[in-house]
Amino acid sequence: MILITCLSALFFGCDRQIPIPNIDSKPVLSINAFINDSLGISARLSTSESIQNFDTINPITDAIITIQNGDNSFKSDLISHENGFYTLDLPKTDKKMDFKITTSYEGYADIFATTTFYPKPSQFKIDTHAIQFSGAPMYEIKVQIEDIESTPNYYLFEANFHLTYKNGIKKSSKSYTFSNHPFVENKDIIVDNFELSRIFISDKFFDGQSAEIPFFAQDTNLILLQSNLVESCEMDIDITSVSKEVYQYFKALERLKNIGSSNFTTTIQIPSNIENGTGVFGTLMHYKKVFVLK
Repeated sequence: MILITCLSALFFGCDRQIPIPNIDSKPVLSINAFINDSLGISARLSTSESIQNFDTINPITDAIITIQNGDNSFKSDLISHENGFYTLDLPKTDKKMDFKITTSYEGYADIFATTTFYPKPSQFKIDTHAIQFSGAPMYEIKVQIEDIESTPNYYLFEANFHLTYKNGIKKSSKSYTFSNHPFVENKDIIVDNFELSRIFISDKFFDGQSAEIPFFAQDTNLILLQSNLVESCEMDIDITSVSKEVYQYFKALERLKNIGSSNFTTTIQIPSNIENGTGVFGTLMHYKKVFVLK
C-alpha cells in the first residue's frame, strides 16, 4: 500500500493520509497486424507490462503467429524478423475474405482477432493549388473518391513535404492538416481541427457514390520555398483505405496526441479488437500521388 502524507493542514489536516491502492495489471501480449493491398501481412509483437513498470514495451521474436482464412483452405505461421517484426505473403483473392490471426507465447494467454479483406479498392483523383494563409504558403488538396458500394471504407488523408536544399541537405516532414468539410470526422479529436497529422473520413455519408473532399496542408518549412536556399520540393499525398478497427485505432491515437497531458483531461481509451490482449488487426490499402512544387 502506498501512502501519501499530506503536507498542508490548511487543506487536509496535519495527520490525514490518503491511501492509493496498488494497481495489479498482468502483462499481456500486444500485436499490431495489418493486411495490405498486395495481400501481405506484417505484424509487430510485444508484451504490454503493468503501468507501474517503466519498461512497458518488450519486443518478442520467438512467438508463434498463425493466420488462416475463413474457409480454412490456407493456414500458415508468420516469419519472424528482428525487433518483434513478422511477415508473410497471403493467397491472392478477388473475393471478400475473412482472416483470423492467433498468437501463442509461453507464459501468456493466446491472443486472437479476425478481420475482413475487401479486394476491390476505391478510385482516387487528386488536385492541389497553393494559397496564402497567415503569411505562410499552404496547399488546398481536393480528393475525388469513387467509393465502392456495400464496402465499409474508412479513409486516412496525409501530406508530406520533401525539401532539398542547395547545400545538399534533404529534409522531410509531415504537414499539419485540417478540413471543415461535413464528411470529415475530426471534431471529436481536437476542437479546432488544426495541427492534425491525418484527416479521417468514413464513407457512411456517400457509400457507393462519388465525393469530393477538400483539406489543407501546411508546414512552416514552406516559408523557405521561394528562397534561394531551396533547390527543389515535393509534396506526397497519401491516402490509406483501412478497415473499421484500424480507423478507430488511429483515430484514438490522434486524439491522444492532440489532447496533451494534463491532470484534468479525459482519459483516452485506445480501442482494440484483440481478444485476451491488446493492439489491432485489420486491413489497409495505400494510394500515393506526388506533386513537384519546385
